[in-house]
Amino acid sequence: MRTRIVAPGELESFVGSVIGVRPWVTVDQPTIDAFADVTSDRQWIHTDPRRAAAGPFGVTIAHGYLALSLVTSPMNDAFDVDGSTMAVNYGSIGSASRRWCPSGPGCVANSGFVLWNGHRPVSEPGFR
Repeated sequence: MRTRIVAPGELESFVGSVIGVRPWVTVDQPTIDAFADVTSDRQWIHTDPRRAAAGPFGVTIAHGYLALSLVTSPMNDAFDVDGSTMAVNYGSIGSASRRWCPSGPGCVANSGFVLWNGHRPVSEPGFR
């Protein structure tokens, strides 16, 4: 779902409304490995499937920050504000980022965006 907002002044009427939902995206081991390389976090629980098979989850798991980063990237695809030239991500809301659970390769993630007025979460991310 993509929302078109005609003018910045129209944003107020969208407070509390879902203004975009990202399609489900699969998180695979190459994505987890690439994130490990970029962040220099190559802990075995993320990058060594053989060792992780004997670990607490039975599989490698995605980095928490990888999961959180999947929430922000689709905002550009969720909604348009006509006449705007850029958008700035002010960060995540703690309540949304505390809902993560360990997720291995093959998990899928999505997020929906609600326009925030200071009292509601910006996104409700999901993994399944």
